[in-house]
Amino acid sequence: MKRWRITQDNLPNLIEKLSQLNFSKKWEVTITESKDKRSVDQNDRLWALYKSIGDHVGYTPDQVHDIMGYKFLRKQKVINNKTVEVVRSTTNLSIKEMTEYQENIELWAGQLGWSWNYDER
Repeated sequence: MKRWRITQDNLPNLIEKLSQLNFSKKWEVTITESKDKRSVDQNDRLWALYKSIGDHVGYTPDQVHDIMGYKFLRKQKVINNKTVEVVRSTTNLSIKEMTEYQENIELWAGQLGWSWNYDER
């Protein structure tokens, strides 16, 4: 499957590619709104957050990452008619989802007596 991010600049290229398809076959095209992935700044802040919480509770940033992913990014998926739990990767979160994820982590950690002002670090 070929994925394209359509812009005004590359639209002519996409039209050209579509015109070259073998039309003796059936094709399906799906268009969805693209959402920006988390930013580098958000990722940097997330790892600083993991470190700060880890220092408070006695875990490494990687351990906090795993724990928070399990706590806040779990979802159920059906594989071979069996329901399994999987943890979403933060890499695939949108900017909005990453913001909500970090807010949830901060609220949870606050219940453990943790506090932090990222801007003053």
